[in-house]
Amino acid sequence: MNFFTALLISVVAPSVLALIQNYFRRGEKKLDWEREDAVAEKAREAAKLLLASNERVAQTSKETNGKLDVIHGLVNSQMTASMESDLASNVAQEVLMKELMSVKIHRGKKPLKEAETALALIRSKITELQSKLGDRKAAAERMASKGA
Repeated sequence: MNFFTALLISVVAPSVLALIQNYFRRGEKKLDWEREDAVAEKAREAAKLLLASNERVAQTSKETNGKLDVIHGLVNSQMTASMESDLASNVAQEVLMKELMSVKIHRGKKPLKEAETALALIRSKITELQSKLGDRKAAAERMASKGA
């Protein structure tokens, strides 16, 4: 083997090896791209399914919220009616307690300490109920103005 042959082999052999490696790498890259395309297609399909599911959940949530608003309104109106009834009962009880204490005082007797304590509790309850009912009325007006 002469110098030129050795030189030719030393230059050509690596080039041939590089060409062969490039050929196989292109094949591997093509397989990788095909796998990536398949994964991307599966991701696209999963995204479509997720979007459809989210839309169903949003619709169901909207319907549920509408039903809950109706229930909330009914419960609030029943609670308000109950509080108004309780207020009326306490006002009537206050009037009766005052009347009874007035009769006792008119007869020259001092009302019982327990009666005075009960009257103070009734007055406190009346004030509390009036405050709560006022708050409820204000909240109902705010909600009505938002809904309108």
